[in-house]
Amino acid sequence: MAVLFIVFEKITEGKGISKKILQQVSSLKNIGKKVDFVSFEYNNGFYTRTVNNVICKRFKKNKVVSFFQRFYTFEDIIDVYQKGEYDVVYIRYNHIASYFFLKFLFLLKKTGNAKVILEIPTYPYDEEYKSVNLFTWVRHCEERMFRSSMRKYVDYIVSYVNDNSIFGIPSISISNGISLDNIPSYVENKHISNGHDIVLTGVASMEFWHGYDRMIKGIGEYYKSGNNTVKIYFNLVGPENTLASKEYKKLVTFYKLEEYVVFHNVLSGDVLDRVFASTDIAIGCLGCHRKGIEDIKSLKNREYCARSIPFVYSENDSDFDSKDFVFKVVPDESIVDIAKLVNWFYTSKFDKKAMREFSETDLSWEKQFSKIYDVMDNQF
Repeated sequence: MAVLFIVFEKITEGKGISKKILQQVSSLKNIGKKVDFVSFEYNNGFYTRTVNNVICKRFKKNKVVSFFQRFYTFEDIIDVYQKGEYDVVYIRYNHIASYFFLKFLFLLKKTGNAKVILEIPTYPYDEEYKSVNLFTWVRHCEERMFRSSMRKYVDYIVSYVNDNSIFGIPSISISNGISLDNIPSYVENKHISNGHDIVLTGVASMEFWHGYDRMIKGIGEYYKSGNNTVKIYFNLVGPENTLASKEYKKLVTFYKLEEYVVFHNVLSGDVLDRVFASTDIAIGCLGCHRKGIEDIKSLKNREYCARSIPFVYSENDSDFDSKDFVFKVVPDESIVDIAKLVNWFYTSKFDKKAMREFSETDLSWEKQFSKIYDVMDNQF
């Protein structure tokens, strides 16, 4: 079987989303599928569309013209599609529904017999557009106008929520998968708290919905209480120039936590591994409710599990909700109760080997794609 795997974004080495996409492509190949991969590249001031890293279209250098070419013209992809014998077209959907995108989907169905699948990485997503610039808001209005018509041409939506259908299209629920090849486990050599300090680490793109302000406020109130014989340290790994990061820094200053909260900017590779090697508890998303999301299967939590690090989050996640290595906080604006977190950590017995084994058996991308195959009666 052959898959045409399409993403409408630039692949950037080391970026979390890019790593996920490349892992998906690799996993499809691992289970015997022929995959042609369509993505963007940016070199020498030009965006290009590539198929398996070979340029198939070069866009104009002008930023405005280039933008509209990239998201409103698809003839080059149709040419690739017609030349191949694809069973599936798998599209990572970036909220780009428009008249032109619908025409693209129509041509896929008209000129071939492939099943068309859209993966929606985050759903629902309308709340993400509450505070955006005018251009982005107008584009989102356009997307809302046209997205329900995608049901005429799309066979399945792949999502990370438990909805039976999205936009009137049958939905296949999977979990975010991981590739364990480059994720070290700290089953044996992980830092162990000495009883006097606990190290927390959160890795994110630092947006308001990550909710790390709830953790910083909790740490601040914990130190103000005076009942803090166990010291809490918090590593924040992610871009420092976002609005959320700036707010986090203001909170650190307000609570005088400069000694305890460290901003690392974006880290990857061995440098990030060293931070995790000294981490006792990892911090997932604490604010998904801020964008109207109750159920989600976060990629970051799966990476924490693969590293055998207990972790904290606030959303519903059926893969982890009942696990004893998870500390769940309520999905609201209350601050995190650090005293309860400390007590949970010291009174729990974490089977770190079992965490790694669970990742290997249940959370691989090969396992996730098998769920899609089952629903499609082995057509994919």
